[in-house]
Amino acid sequence: MSSYTIAWVVVLGMAGLGSIALFALLGNIKNNLVRVLIVVLSATVLVVPAPVPGYDDQLAPAFIVYLFESMFQTDGHPQTSLRVLLLSLSLVGVLVVLGFWVYRLINNGSRRQLDSD
Repeated sequence: MSSYTIAWVVVLGMAGLGSIALFALLGNIKNNLVRVLIVVLSATVLVVPAPVPGYDDQLAPAFIVYLFESMFQTDGHPQTSLRVLLLSLSLVGVLVVLGFWVYRLINNGSRRQLDSD
């Protein structure tokens, strides 16, 4: 395995552990949609890749690329990483809400069947 692959495995592993810990810390939130949405969106921020300017075929977590390009580069271009991050957060947020909606439709339908029997 290359060091690039190992770095991404570490990023994914730490994001997974962080998501589990965050889910446990948010246990007092009664609304499951809000809790899952917070956890999934935070994991998305940590793992969404964006191209690193100046390095062909290299990806890094988009929030890191955005921070470095906007704060530490004098002529940095953080727009690409910001677009990738915002688009992925929007898409994942919509998918989570739709998933909960479908789950609720299926779950309520099975309850109605049980009540009618």
